Amino acid sequence: MGPSILALLEVEFDGATLLAADAIIAGVAQSIRRTRRGRAWDIGVAVDKAAGDATQHVYYISLERIADLEEEDLRLLVECGHDSTSVKERLIVAAGVNRPADYEFIERLARLFVEKFGGVAGRALQ
Repeated sequence: MGPSILALLEVEFDGATLLAADAIIAGVAQSIRRTRRGRAWDIGVAVDKAAGDATQHVYYISLERIADLEEEDLRLLVECGHDSTSVKERLIVAAGVNRPADYEFIERLARLFVEKFGGVAGRALQ
């Protein structure tokens, strides 16, 4: 298994915001399969196509409502100096393998979500 990243988002997702999430994902992925009632995606991305590698890297993305903050959530909020009452959803992006391009990609994707929906993102970790 490759790296993963956690982001805590300030928007509670509904039909309209899930469509906006779909648009973010469609902007970076070559293949998309939406699963689990529209709150999870399996995607394929040609990460290294500029280097001549057209192989698709596989990523898993999930959104879940935050009922209770987990220890990892609290640690991220403290590190970023962010208010815990403003976050509504947990975003996890995980890579299928462990390549340098995978770390860069999942961090970029988490930043795109934070830019669109507010919140904070951690760093990609193995």
